[in-house]
Amino acid sequence: MKKTVIILSALALIAVSCRVQKNTAVRDKGVKINGIVWSTCNVGSPGIFVSNPKDYGNFYTWEEAQTVCPQGWRLPTSDEQKSLIEAGSKWKTAPVNGRIFGSGRNSIFLPAAGYRTLNDKHGLAGEQGRYWSSSPDPSDYAWVLCIDDSSVSNKCNSYKNFGESVRCVRQENEEATPALLPAVLQTQETVSTQTAEARSKEISVLDGTVILEISEGTDFPCIGMHFGDKNLNRGFGTYMEIKKRGEFYIMYQWKGKEYANMNEGIEDVLKEHFISFYEGQKQEERGEEVWSAFVNEGGLQSFIDFVNEIIDDGFLNSPFNETYG
Repeated sequence: MKKTVIILSALALIAVSCRVQKNTAVRDKGVKINGIVWSTCNVGSPGIFVSNPKDYGNFYTWEEAQTVCPQGWRLPTSDEQKSLIEAGSKWKTAPVNGRIFGSGRNSIFLPAAGYRTLNDKHGLAGEQGRYWSSSPDPSDYAWVLCIDDSSVSNKCNSYKNFGESVRCVRQENEEATPALLPAVLQTQETVSTQTAEARSKEISVLDGTVILEISEGTDFPCIGMHFGDKNLNRGFGTYMEIKKRGEFYIMYQWKGKEYANMNEGIEDVLKEHFISFYEGQKQEERGEEVWSAFVNEGGLQSFIDFVNEIIDDGFLNSPFNETYG
């Protein structure tokens, strides 16, 4: 019996695949300073940059930080951080505290994001920024670039199990796959737009503190999703492919479940992804609150309506994207 298959995959895997309108997917090309190309934003979820230089991103232990830069990017060495310092810097207080390094177009902003302690406490936000290097010192410590309103140094050290920020680099002649940035959705209004190429919609709940932007893909048939929770200053990006293979729906990468109703399958996929995101942030209670609001405030139904509006025979009968599906 033929079946319908729905696929949900990490946005980090689709650098050129499920592009959408309204600039919801932006590529960080980096800025060259003293021969080193620096990303313009911190790392949020593993393999994904945040979308705005002022956003803190996530904190990682030193071991975790070795692998969280997007493809083609890596942690800077302590010497490379020193080279950044030598380009000059100045403290900036708006819209968030941090330091600008370099000058003119060849400059980047590092927010004073603070750090995460061993007992998961967030300290010194807005007062100090601490950025991992790849250079250890000694076995239980590693060098970090530390910034505040009066000083900057590449020779601060941090216990490797502390959580610090990550700003990635690549050499000028190194190849990089431009990493997608999940959109930070600032508007609190629910807006729907439509063009000849793609349609998109923003769904907000909990007084605009949680926003899900959904868009029709343009590189191949898919639904692009960018989620942001302003209370956590975190988000994620995913996409969904839906194919017509008969009367049934299989959540292809979600435990192989079968559904007689596509809408039930979409709901289950979204709920699983919400839960996974908030579990990763250690915010399970917040996740339950957000999902409940998403359902009760009509966000889920709005999402389902949008998907049903987008889907046509061409969408359902097209082959899966072999590279990312």
